[in-house]
Amino acid sequence: MKNRVEVQQYTTVKDDWNHETKTWAALHTVWAEKKYKNSQLVSEVEGLTHVVNVIFRIRFIDGITTKMRIKEGSNFYDIVGMKVLGNQEVLELITIERHGDSSS
Repeated sequence: MKNRVEVQQYTTVKDDWNHETKTWAALHTVWAEKKYKNSQLVSEVEGLTHVVNVIFRIRFIDGITTKMRIKEGSNFYDIVGMKVLGNQEVLELITIERHGDSSS
């Protein structure tokens, strides 16, 4: 496991004036193994989008859900599924990364 990633959750925070704002917040910073699976071009409302399927393997952490995402550097990966491997030793996070296609 050589990639340092953040597991993030969309949450509500209060600013200096006590106003609530929705934002992504880091829950865990962990080491991960990253493996690209496949990619495809998908038609979405905004146009064509390049979707990449990426698997991250991390040490097991209880409570991670598909409402969370992975941040690696400046890249974000939506968690769409997960699988527990071994005796709750490893958690495999199935993610997708989207890139807009400027040529459309």
